[in-house]
Amino acid sequence: MGFVPKFVRCFSATILLSAAFSLPRLFAEAPGQPGLPPPGLTRLGGQNYRLTAQALVPHGDQIRNDNWPPCNAPADDLLSKAAAGIATGVIANPALAILASVATQQLASQLENYARTQPGFLAELAAGNRKASCVPIAVVLPTGSTVTAVSYMDGDGDKGVHPCALDGNHWMVCGARWCGWEHLINVGTKINSGADQLVGAVFKNWSADRARWASLTVDFAAPAGWHP
Repeated sequence: MGFVPKFVRCFSATILLSAAFSLPRLFAEAPGQPGLPPPGLTRLGGQNYRLTAQALVPHGDQIRNDNWPPCNAPADDLLSKAAAGIATGVIANPALAILASVATQQLASQLENYARTQPGFLAELAAGNRKASCVPIAVVLPTGSTVTAVSYMDGDGDKGVHPCALDGNHWMVCGARWCGWEHLINVGTKINSGADQLVGAVFKNWSADRARWASLTVDFAAPAGWHP
């Protein structure tokens, strides 16, 4: 095995321990807003499971003459860099390959304090993105599983929750308006070990004054013999 930098080993341990200790709680965790699916892992029957991740996304700059403005932070880069970190972490800790967990918390908060003291992609995960109008929402799937369905929703406080759907421009727009998803997940994707295990999308909110809950649900068929 080649040299694995210390910060990557620590990252893999952080993901592993967080998932190991958080999964039991996630079964009973309440959604950020009533009406959204509860976050965490649910067994659907047989080897079929459902993972839901969610985060509160701050408001951005409302642009009335632009139906799909660009992100004010490279949120898609967060997904690719975190995936690269998981791929390297699997080399250092093969137990990562069997995880099924919500990764959004790590991307949004659990890595922040650690990342401030570390070089490389971990620092970039936290630096300057907490106030962005684009936030990555992601889960970690076990190696050998297959994505069978994906659901995107928004929560808009006193205005309720809404499904999101592709429009004529192939944008995943949400019922709350001035928000949607990009870098969408492909149903049918087979999950290989490493970077493929991080499955997510980017929620973008360009309301001028309303934060929105972003809720991502991924159904997957786990490989024979796998259990959480």
